[in-house]
Amino acid sequence: MNSLAKKGAVSILLYHSGSSKPEATDVWPDIRDGSKIPARYFRLSQEDQILVAPPDRANHYDSRDSLRPSKSLKLESLSQRGKRNQGWPTGIVPTEMFEEIAGYLSRDDIKSMRLVCREFDRHVSQVLFNTVVVPFNTEIYGMLGTEKKQDIKGKGKIMADTNKGLSWKNANGDDVYNGHGLDVFRGFGPHILKYGMSFDVDEDALARPPYKGTTEGHISFWGTYDWPFEEYRRFDDVAGLELAADETPKMKIAFSMLQKVQELALSVDSGLGWLRGPDRSIRARVLRQSPQVFGRSKDIPDRKTQAQKELWDYIEATHRAADMDVKLATLYRMDMSRPFSELQSTLDSRIPADGQCDFPFMDPHLIAEATPDDIPDAQIPSFEDVESLEAFVEPQTLPTTGIIYSATLSPSDAAQLRSPIVPAQLTKAQKEWLLETEWAQRAFLSSYMLAVIDNPTTFKNVHTLNIARVSSRYTFSLCRQDFWDALPQLKSVVIQAIPDWRNVLKDEAGFVETPRIDPSYAIGPFHQLLKEIISPRVNIKNLTFGWAAGGEHAEGVHARNKHILPAPILPDDATLILYPGQVLLQMLHLPHVENLTLKNCWLTPPALQALVKRHDTAKLQKLTLESVSLTAMPRMVANQNQNQNNNLNLNVNLPQGAVAAQQGIQLVNPPNHMGIAPAIQQGHANLQPQQLLALQIQALQIQVQQLQTQQNAHAQAQANALQVQLQAQLQLQAHLQAHGVAMGIPPPPPPPPPQQFTVMSAVRAKHREGSWPYVIDIISPRHNLSNFGSEYSNAEPGRVTNLRRLEFVSCGYVRLPHSTIDQAALEPANPMIRLPHFTKRYNALVPAMLSSKDPLLGEIIQEVEPMELSALFTAWSLNQGWGNLFERQGSEFDGLLPGGTGRFSGII
Repeated sequence: MNSLAKKGAVSILLYHSGSSKPEATDVWPDIRDGSKIPARYFRLSQEDQILVAPPDRANHYDSRDSLRPSKSLKLESLSQRGKRNQGWPTGIVPTEMFEEIAGYLSRDDIKSMRLVCREFDRHVSQVLFNTVVVPFNTEIYGMLGTEKKQDIKGKGKIMADTNKGLSWKNANGDDVYNGHGLDVFRGFGPHILKYGMSFDVDEDALARPPYKGTTEGHISFWGTYDWPFEEYRRFDDVAGLELAADETPKMKIAFSMLQKVQELALSVDSGLGWLRGPDRSIRARVLRQSPQVFGRSKDIPDRKTQAQKELWDYIEATHRAADMDVKLATLYRMDMSRPFSELQSTLDSRIPADGQCDFPFMDPHLIAEATPDDIPDAQIPSFEDVESLEAFVEPQTLPTTGIIYSATLSPSDAAQLRSPIVPAQLTKAQKEWLLETEWAQRAFLSSYMLAVIDNPTTFKNVHTLNIARVSSRYTFSLCRQDFWDALPQLKSVVIQAIPDWRNVLKDEAGFVETPRIDPSYAIGPFHQLLKEIISPRVNIKNLTFGWAAGGEHAEGVHARNKHILPAPILPDDATLILYPGQVLLQMLHLPHVENLTLKNCWLTPPALQALVKRHDTAKLQKLTLESVSLTAMPRMVANQNQNQNNNLNLNVNLPQGAVAAQQGIQLVNPPNHMGIAPAIQQGHANLQPQQLLALQIQALQIQVQQLQTQQNAHAQAQANALQVQLQAQLQLQAHLQAHGVAMGIPPPPPPPPPQQFTVMSAVRAKHREGSWPYVIDIISPRHNLSNFGSEYSNAEPGRVTNLRRLEFVSCGYVRLPHSTIDQAALEPANPMIRLPHFTKRYNALVPAMLSSKDPLLGEIIQEVEPMELSALFTAWSLNQGWGNLFERQGSEFDGLLPGGTGRFSGII
């Protein structure tokens, strides 16, 4: 404990990883797969006491409550005592009673309830299997049959494998069920109402591709030797997946047993989009969640989610008690050589009997991703060197027992970069894994769509198709008229695409490369799918589309509030058209859609106006904008590059002294004894030292803000140096304010008063062209600014529209850092300065992260002018911020303002 205290440990956990158990039930945490078994942990305290986090009562629900109903199942009536061998009586309790009880249980508890006896299984199965998601992985052999054929495509050979028996494999996440062979569909097909399939390349699989040798053994008359393969060598698992995907008749048979299915879902992620790699905060690591296909099917969280929340509550409580900011914390791992059995006495003496939580388990990924506390401060290797890269990302063998602790001490740059995936430079095996998985995914998509086409009677009642995640390279594959014709009763469609950041190619010599591409290449195919396939469909009444990556819910200092693409309602080359008439001609037309939702995208003001105007006479009744942002008016700046324009626009809005201060600061000129740069001091001899210092601080903040938007190492190094100088000046300013009377220095002049306005003056004011009040005034289906006596209202008199409802969910503004349009109007009045901790983390991760200068990538601006907010609230009752406090905290762990800052929501 003394060594941990010296390292600044706050939250201390002793963990022990278990071994695989063939008899496990596969109900979390009792998992069969040894690589997915959660580790048991014990809370330790340096003061011989335990800080137990309070239960989560945010929604009046205690995570321990989910266990209580299952305990009630143990109660037996007096007449049943002594008759345990007879089991639960059949036909006594109706199925409706079981369903009512299951409504108060988490999904894991329902799984456990089903395993009690055959009678429980008969009554509970229909509840458990109402929603099923089958992952298309190597275990798909059991679902589609055991017979496998040799690869006749010349792409390699596969090893023979035999599926033995039926087994549960529920470790892939909530709502995921697989591994029971064709009997899954025969036995449970009548219960399935929502059926989904997923074939995703997640970062866990990409981080540890299986070993694939490069040579094969040969026997000659003079002995044995190894020689490279004559043809491209494939991964056995992926080759088997492609063969399974080619078995379209088997998938057709399986689908024919889904007799009552009403909703279909699909998730296909190629792994060629944005990769987070090492860019994860401590909060994101602990509260790690897999992407949802159908979304959360129950309001009660599963056991794994409850365990994560309990662990996070404990970490927060210990940091709060120690008065240390948990946002600055890092998880460290200290390996131990002693076996767990020798530590039992220590545990008994240091842990109270009631000091542990209900689910003291942590995900094995949390242990693997924790920073080793004994890592040397080594040099960052060159990622261009293959051997150095593979040695840097090689997964480490973890001991079964160790210590996980949190501390606010920042790790070295090399430690922050250490990750099994370096997104900017993948290893040879990772590139080949992506290539071969793409082959298998294309075969899977083809078989999936053919299986649906060949079962018209089975899917005649399907009313919802949810394409939760699909890589942009596969949107062309969805443009099949016969597939959509096979779903005649389809009413609701959800399509969320993942923009690709790289391509994957194999040359004639067999070398695989992943060249970078602009994410905006995803717009064209997505727009074509909507225009040619979705738009003519008379039966589709509810449509939701957008992007499944980037934006305000992305995680990481390099991803949060960034990488937002425009809504695919225009061709990619028409996204920034200024003139409304031209925008209207190329605008996507959805004549039969009644409820339209755009998610996680941006629009230009003319595009949003044209979208509403184009559908005024159509059937559109409700338009929902969820995480949608507006850009500035797309006017180009003539004869100036973007950086010059940004500097000019900033200077126009600054006081004269601040402009001079900004132009006069030189890093090579050291400040005088008062910390004032000579250029500023000479240019403003009549100002007091503290006033000069305030000007310099203001100029430094502007410079840092500008440099942080640039994606190059030189700019980031300059920003880092300016951050150090800025912190020194802020400390000096605090010192001067504390001793101003003794030094005879007058206090600094008060800040300029905020713009004075009343709620009515805000509504009646002339708002900036392209601002949200300006646009909503035009597109509102109800009242507009003219109803409040504004003479600046641009609403069309006598407008006739079928639109009845406008809903906004976390909407605001976005800037395009690499675009040439004039964005001076969106420059924040109070630029946000990241804390040095997050700036250091950002700079340390730059060599490992993907970057792009795509002119259509947007970044959220966490600021809206107070007058605009007042007008939005007064005229249309639109409120600022997010209601969920826990969700708001997420962005703060990535160095930003709380989530929902500068965003508004409401209904008109």
